[in-house]
Amino acid sequence: MEISKFFEKCGNHYFVKKWNLTIGPKPWYLIGLFGLIGMITMLVLDVLTGRLISQILFLILIKFEFYFLFSVGFVEPGIVPRRGDEETGDREESPPANSSAGIHSATSAGTIINGVTVDRKWCYTCNIYRPSRGKHCALCNCCVDKFDHHCVWLSNCIGSRNYRSFIFFLSNSFFLASFVLLSVVFGDGNTSVSVGIWWLVVLVSLTVVAVTGNLLIYHLRLILRGSTSYEESGKNLNPGQSPFSFGDWRKNIYVFFATPVDPSRVMDNNGPSGFIQIRRRSSVGQSGRAPPTKGAHDEELTNLTKDTTAGGEFGITS
Repeated sequence: MEISKFFEKCGNHYFVKKWNLTIGPKPWYLIGLFGLIGMITMLVLDVLTGRLISQILFLILIKFEFYFLFSVGFVEPGIVPRRGDEETGDREESPPANSSAGIHSATSAGTIINGVTVDRKWCYTCNIYRPSRGKHCALCNCCVDKFDHHCVWLSNCIGSRNYRSFIFFLSNSFFLASFVLLSVVFGDGNTSVSVGIWWLVVLVSLTVVAVTGNLLIYHLRLILRGSTSYEESGKNLNPGQSPFSFGDWRKNIYVFFATPVDPSRVMDNNGPSGFIQIRRRSSVGQSGRAPPTKGAHDEELTNLTKDTTAGGEFGITS
């Protein structure tokens, strides 16, 4: 649904057409995080006054911090296109029919991946079978492929297209806070700075080191296992039965960090003037589209639930 010539909406996300960016459901949290990091930056630079090398190294790390924060918060996380016309409200309330008589299929479609059956549930909001690693996010109001979790502070889901940036953001935050902590505690900084500011910088650094360090260890463990937080919760898979692992932790790491990020399935830069266009399927009939025939049912499942994270790498059968 087009909001203006600058924005277009999908679920609770607003896409900025000209800059290929997305704004999540609660952007003030992300804006506040940018502001908080900016204020802490000024305090740290004040404490490090007189130590040029430390200041330069700190500014380099802060530059990466803002870059990765931007990459996580404003990048489309892997949203799966909806079916139907959101503008007119013509959307189905049940899974697609699998026969000309209009008999609806089950609310989930089993997919066998490396010998493990993965349920792809029907999403009544998006009118699609979710991808094998997907989930409908209630806050974003859309299905996200390779869903890990929704981070309120980043105002975005962590999914197939920004999970790697999220790991880089955690890593940089950990090393940045560790560097600040060691520089302030063991270095000879600005002796004129107040004791209160000194202790504030130390406590903030300790907190960031503890929080990001624990998160980083947890997510690195998931990468080694070829899994996600949502999959580890056992809500769509039995714990320890992830079929998405390559069976070798070294290959899991290589695939995670070396595989190119999948192109967005809801944004397209080939529109007029380079603007992004939401990719929509044509709809016909009274219910917003014609019910697929029995022969077309399997084809629809394949088209709607193509798993971009596993394509070509896993043995998938529907």
